[in-house]
Amino acid sequence: MSYILEGLKKLERKRRREESPKGYIFSQEEEVSPARKRPLWPLVVLAAALFANAAVLVWWYFPLKPPLHPPQRETPSFRTARPVRPEPISPAFPSPAATEKPQKRSPAPVGKDDGRTQTAPSVSTPPVSAPEKVVPVGDGTLWKIQDLPTEVRQKLPALKMSLHYYSPVPVERFVVINQRNLREGDSLGEDLKVAEINPQGVILRFKHHRVLLGIHEGP
Repeated sequence: MSYILEGLKKLERKRRREESPKGYIFSQEEEVSPARKRPLWPLVVLAAALFANAAVLVWWYFPLKPPLHPPQRETPSFRTARPVRPEPISPAFPSPAATEKPQKRSPAPVGKDDGRTQTAPSVSTPPVSAPEKVVPVGDGTLWKIQDLPTEVRQKLPALKMSLHYYSPVPVERFVVINQRNLREGDSLGEDLKVAEINPQGVILRFKHHRVLLGIHEGP
């Protein structure tokens, strides 16, 4: 405001200098006659205009700055809901104890005729004789030679094992029976075949019977 007032004073001095004859300059201490006084409203209007222009310039070059820290948003509070216990569900089907027991129906009498029941005639069955003992054939039983049935043991040829070699590798196993070198799968005669060589001896298959020939064992 001091600059504005100083400018107004300079303008007033200049105006007086131009109006005074011969460039006479009035000092600040000189009294001005009442006849030469002019109204002050033009100066007031000019001062208001200058003040308005200054305010516009200040607003233009120095705009209001936004606040550095944005307003904090209120965080919504969450409340955990209490767990709801499920109500017990009644069973859709009744328990077995509640079910009614089915009533047993008595069978209707057979052969009703004129209100009289006829009994079925009893059939006598003839006595059945006990079946004869049959020797099982090919049932997978492992027989010893002395335990074979008599008719089977009589048909078995004489066997003597002089050498027995067992190995975890099936290809390396062999036996010598009746002076013949045999391996698993070899045939020793009619209906007689080497089925397996194990640590106890050799298993022979003779007419659907599995026979164990132990070491140093013969018929």
